[in-house]
Amino acid sequence: MLNATEMPSGFLLDQEDLHSLCRDRPLVTPEIHEPNDFYGQAAVLKKYGGFPDHYPLRAVLEHGLFFDDWMWDVDRFARFPMYFSSSAHRARIQTRETGRSSIPIGFGFLYAMSTFRAIHGNEERKNIRRGTIVFPSHSTHHVTAVYDHEAYAGTLDALPEMHKPLTVCIYWKDFLHGNHVPYEKKGFRIVTAGHIFNPDFLYRFYDICRHFQYSTSNNIGGHLFYSVKSGCSFFYTPSNEIIHEVHADVPVGGFTSMSQMIKERMISLFSEPKEAMDREQMEFVDEYIGTAHFNSCEELGDLFRYAEKMDKAWNKSAFPGNAKPSLASTLPTYWQRKLFYVPSHLLRAGSRIRKSLAGGSE
Repeated sequence: MLNATEMPSGFLLDQEDLHSLCRDRPLVTPEIHEPNDFYGQAAVLKKYGGFPDHYPLRAVLEHGLFFDDWMWDVDRFARFPMYFSSSAHRARIQTRETGRSSIPIGFGFLYAMSTFRAIHGNEERKNIRRGTIVFPSHSTHHVTAVYDHEAYAGTLDALPEMHKPLTVCIYWKDFLHGNHVPYEKKGFRIVTAGHIFNPDFLYRFYDICRHFQYSTSNNIGGHLFYSVKSGCSFFYTPSNEIIHEVHADVPVGGFTSMSQMIKERMISLFSEPKEAMDREQMEFVDEYIGTAHFNSCEELGDLFRYAEKMDKAWNKSAFPGNAKPSLASTLPTYWQRKLFYVPSHLLRAGSRIRKSLAGGSE
């Protein structure tokens, strides 16, 4: 058995410069609905479907997995007539809340995993998986997860030898906060999937998980679903209470009574370490990540073209559902966007050129 000082190797995507991977950066994307490319999800789907990077999707993607009926207003009032949801559960909620069509296609991680395997080979790693990958409860742009990282590092260090060695996957925001240091002091290797605006995030997440037999966390979130689909056996390892400090006047999902009930069910379902996930656990994971709705390259391409056709024909004056009419009347149609839309990366490039010229003239 490997001891705690022996670390997994063989990552195909860079883990040498964590500072570069975690540094804050702007979102550079051709997407009209820019949150589509959080975690690089739109880029992943386009690569899988054979579409060029500069092609903007004509539908709304949710940037993460949601477990209740909460919906982000940025998505709710988006300027497209349809949604691509992760699961049938979310499709029903989106249609109910907006009156617009929602087609479940499975979450982007499934497509990142498939693409990664197609490029690098679908090698069977069961005989070389070792140890546990840890996902400490993480902060976001507007929320800080506060708990005792030193105490949690001690809890992890006390796990049975069968779970060693331990590697900690730190979220970019927590790396900037220095929250990786207590784990580093315990001798755990630190890795990261990178910044939320890094287009390789989902590929790197899979590249990490495929090396480990187990995964664990003190909170329940997307890491559970992604690591299990990557072949890890997930178990919950509690810490002291996690306080979420909200730093901006923005709505934050995940704190509704329904989401808390679902999280309690997850904790109960994954409370004990197992050598492999059982049928009930896998069915739970598959339901929310949308495994049954995974599409072939051709099927996904057809859906993209259908979304564009629907976008061209959409009559925004009949904006359906619970959307605000005042907002609906300001949303541009396909043809208006065709005349005036400039991708964000081109706008930023123009801004940099203007600043450079201004600096040169002084």
